[in-house]
Amino acid sequence: MSPCFTCQSCDCWNCPNRIFANPEFDVTDTVVENLWKEITDIAFVEDTSGELVLDQPWRGFPVGEFTQDDWFYWVDAHHSKGVGWVYENISPYANS
Repeated sequence: MSPCFTCQSCDCWNCPNRIFANPEFDVTDTVVENLWKEITDIAFVEDTSGELVLDQPWRGFPVGEFTQDDWFYWVDAHHSKGVGWVYENISPYANS
C-alpha cells in the first residue's frame, strides 16, 4: 500500500490505491491501522457548518464531503476491535 497523499492525480476513482468504496480491496485490521497512521498527514479543513472535512484526495475518500466523524465511523466499521481500540492502541507516530 503506497501513500497516495503525494499523488498528483485529480481522480481517485480509478486509482489502484483507492480503498474507500472499493469492493476489490481487502480492508484488514492492519490496513485500517496503517491508514490511521497515514491520515495524520492528510489535510482536513473546517466547512461552513464547523465540521472538519477532508481537503485533499486520499485513497478515494470524498474530498469536501468526508468528515472527521465519517472517518471514525469508517474505522469502527472496518476494524474488528473498533475505533476505540484503534484510538487507544495505534500511535500515528510509531515507526512500525
